[in-house]
Amino acid sequence: MVQAKPSQFNLESHNVIAAAPAQPRISSGISGDNTSRQALSHLNASLRGVKQEIVQQYLRKASIELNRGRHDRAEKWALKALEIDEKSGISWHVLGMCREMAGDFASSISCYEAALTLMPDDGEILNNLGRLASRMGDDASAEKFSGSF
Repeated sequence: MVQAKPSQFNLESHNVIAAAPAQPRISSGISGDNTSRQALSHLNASLRGVKQEIVQQYLRKASIELNRGRHDRAEKWALKALEIDEKSGISWHVLGMCREMAGDFASSISCYEAALTLMPDDGEILNNLGRLASRMGDDASAEKFSGSF
């Protein structure tokens, strides 16, 4: 039986590396009670953008390590990204790839499933789940995931 490896990871294929969101002008609505909500809204939007940028930086580092075959180092970066944003589907996907490369298949499947919950139409995650289920001898799950895209 030929053992397939996770495909080489390409962060750009997940459309995560996009231009940073335009930074709102926070000073435009800070004074007075009527504009305080608006100012907080602008601040929250800015913080989401910063959070996204940090996650992207960590995932870039994880991608480099994965492509070098250093799944242990890539896992550390994926975990850091998840500390910042636990709802980052791509971070869960990367963590799943790292754990699969380390031979921790049960954990890898859990990570892929978390990624799939957050990114249900991602064919690469479905492919990884199907391939890994097949590798583990779970033909029913392998067929289910392979037929999903």
